[in-house]
Order: sequence, then structure tokens, then C-alpha cells
Amino acid sequence: PVVTGDAATGTSTVTWTLGDISNSVNNSNFDIVYRARVLNGAALAHLNTQNMTNTATVYYVKSSTLTPYPLSSAVVTVQQPILAVTKTATPPVTRTNTSLQPGDVVQYTVDVTNSGSAPAYDVVLQDVIPVGMRNGASTITMVSATINGASILPFVPGLLTYDTGTNTANWNFAAGAANQYALPAGQVLRVVYSVTLNAGLPPGLSMVNAARVNDYCSFDS
Repeated sequence: PVVTGDAATGTSTVTWTLGDISNSVNNSNFDIVYRARVLNGAALAHLNTQNMTNTATVYYVKSSTLTPYPLSSAVVTVQQPILAVTKTATPPVTRTNTSLQPGDVVQYTVDVTNSGSAPAYDVVLQDVIPVGMRNGASTITMVSATINGASILPFVPGLLTYDTGTNTANWNFAAGAANQYALPAGQVLRVVYSVTLNAGLPPGLSMVNAARVNDYCSFDS
């Protein structure tokens, strides 16, 4: 076959030139079986579901004229995960978020919600720890981790790491066995952890703590 066009930027066409074909009376069908892969990345819109139509046309010579046979199409539906992140902070019972003291422990709850139509695999959650909470990995204490309310603790070794160069906590849910940390459609990954404020903080210091999903996949790698 000859392939023209670029499926990453638009349509592409696959052409088979078959030459002369003669079928017997008892065999009137000629079948071509092939596979097409759904491209990853920007080539596919980030939608919950998306229909993709594939159309085939047969051309043959009739009375010395190249004649198209009526079109035939097949439709496949691509399903994708759609993730959103929310985060809340809970100060000690005797404090508020605006009256923290050095040494206080703040508990963070991060919810990663899959509102798509397919599971999300290999989710990577990142949290940049702000100035005032940067005591390294020892500062971060896991409280709980659940998928749809079911505990996924203890983590496999290496899932939670802390980069002292970027002061970033990383939860790499690609660790573990296949599908171990898959996030099904309609379910929530909840990660709850605590961070301790550094000693000797100056008054009036504002600390913004942001979490994000840095990566995830539609298939388990």
C-alpha cells in the first residue's frame, strides 16, 4: 500500500493497487484486512468521547472508464479520561489559614477527579512546596490515599519522592503492577498529606501551595 497525507495534522489515505482480479462464481468477495492506530497527543482532541469515521472507496475500470464504487464507512468511538484537580488546606484545630505559627502542621487534601469515559493510567501528581515548608521529604507525611474511597496505602517503593532541587513532591502512580493505581471513569483519587512549617518563620509570610497532575495516559504503559 501507499500512504499519503499526515494523520497527525489532517487526513491520510492508504491506497492498494490490486490490478486485475477474477472471482469464481462461488467466491464473489475480496477482503482487505488492516489495522489503524488512534494517535496520541495533540492529534486527537481532548474530549470525553469522539467519533472517528473511516471511509473506503473502490475504483475499477468499466467500459474503459475509472469508476468509483459507492462509499462505505465505519465509525469508531474514542473514549478518553478527563482529569481535574482540587486542593484544600486544613490548619491545626487551634489555628486558621491566616494565623499559622512556626512548627504548625497543615494537612492538605488533593482530589484528582476523572470525569471522562475511560480510565486514567500512570497519573503523576506534583506539589511544589513553598518557602517556609521546605524541610525536605521528612516534612511530608502521608495521611491517607484512596481511589473511590478504598485505601491504596502503603505505596509501592519509589512512588512518592521529593526533589530537593525543585522542592517538588512527586507521586508517580505509574509505579507498581499493571493497573494497580488506575483511576476509573467517574472516580476520585484522593491524596491526603501533612506538611510542617519551618521554625523561625518571619511574621506575615504568605505561603501558596499548588498541586497539579503533570501527566497521565489512556493506556497502562
